[in-house]
Amino acid sequence: MKVLHIITGLDVGGAENMLLRLIAHTDRSSVQQEVISLTSLGVIGQRIEALGIPTHVLQIKGPLGLFRGLSRARVLAEQFAPDVIQSWLHHADLFSLGLKAFGFSGPLIWNLRCADLNVADVPGRNRLLVRILARLSTFPSCVVANSFAGKSAHTAVGYHPRRWEVIGNGFDVVRFAPDAEARRKSRSQWDVGSDAPVIGIVGRYNKVKGFPVFAEAASLFLRDFPHARFVLAGTSLDDANSELVSLLKQANILQAAILLGQQQDIPGVMNGLDLLASCSTTEGFPNVIGEAMACGVPCIATDAGDSAIIIGADDRVVAIGDAVGMAAAWKRHFDLLPQQRLERRGAARIRIETNFNIHAVVRRYEDLYRELDTERGLVKRLNKVAT
Repeated sequence: MKVLHIITGLDVGGAENMLLRLIAHTDRSSVQQEVISLTSLGVIGQRIEALGIPTHVLQIKGPLGLFRGLSRARVLAEQFAPDVIQSWLHHADLFSLGLKAFGFSGPLIWNLRCADLNVADVPGRNRLLVRILARLSTFPSCVVANSFAGKSAHTAVGYHPRRWEVIGNGFDVVRFAPDAEARRKSRSQWDVGSDAPVIGIVGRYNKVKGFPVFAEAASLFLRDFPHARFVLAGTSLDDANSELVSLLKQANILQAAILLGQQQDIPGVMNGLDLLASCSTTEGFPNVIGEAMACGVPCIATDAGDSAIIIGADDRVVAIGDAVGMAAAWKRHFDLLPQQRLERRGAARIRIETNFNIHAVVRRYEDLYRELDTERGLVKRLNKVAT
C-alpha cells in the first residue's frame, strides 16, 4: 500500500504535527508513504525527512507557481504511483483535485483540521475557497474531519461528500507522559515552588485563543490563591509581545505570569503544570488538551469544538467567554484534597491512553486506506465483467 500525503505547508501547526505522528507510527512494512508540501519544508518537514520519508517541496507562489507545482506534483505522483492520495488542509484539498484531473484514478481523501469557519475570523479568500470546496466535495472518496465540530461546520457551509469519517487526533503516550523529574526541572527553571498552584495556557498568540478571558480568570483566581503562577508558552507569548504584556498589566497579573515564548520541550512544559487552561472561542480538536492530559495534567476548557469530548467531565467545561466560570473551575480543582487532585491526574492520563492513543488512530487511517483501495479494486473488476 502506497499513500501520498499532500499538505499546504510543514511549519509547526496542529495538522502538520498530526501528519508527523501518523507517519512516524504507521507500519512501514505494509504502508509506504511520501509527502508533498505546497509551500515550505519547515520544522515538521525536517522531522519527517529524518524519519526517512521522501518529502518534496513545491514552493508555490502565485498562479504561475501553482501551474508549475501541479506539473511537478503530477510527475512525482506518477513516479511514486500511490494507491491513495490524502490531502491536508483546504488549499491542499483543492490542489489534490488537479491530480485527479491529470488521471489519478485511486481513492482521494480530504482531511479537514479546523472548525473555524466564522465570517469574522476567516479571511475572505479562505471563505471563498471553502465554498468552492463544498461544491466539489463529492469528488473525493472520503472526507475525514478530526472533530465532530469540524464536520458540523463544514456540513453547514455545504459539504456533501460521498462518505464522512471523524477520526480524532492521536497522542504519543510514551513521549507525553507523567514525569516527576521533568516537573521538578521545569518548576526550578520557572523559580516556582513545588506547592504553588501553576496554571498554563499553551498555544500561539491569536484572538481566538481567548487570552482576555484567561487574564480575567487569572486575576479573579489570584484573590484566593495569591501564590499562584500562570505559565504562557507558545509563539509570541513572550515579553516582546507588547499587546500581551499590556493585557496582563491591565489584569494586574503580570507579576504572576511566566512568559516562555515558543518551546521545543512541550512535555516538559506540561509536566510543570497543575492545570492546563483552554479559553478558546473556537476550536476543532485541540491538541494541547490531549497532550496535557497524557502527561497527567487535568484541563479546564471552554466549550469550543471537541474540547468537552476530549476532557470527558462536565464540571471542567465552561461557557465560551466565561472568565468567572473559568476561575471558579480552577478554584474547585485546588480546593480538592491532595489525594483527590492526584486521582484526577491519573484519570486524565487514562482517558487519553484509552480513547486517543496514537496507535489506535493510526489503525483507523490504515483501515480506511485499505477499505477504499479494496472498493476501488472491486469496482475495477465489476467494470471489467460488465464490458
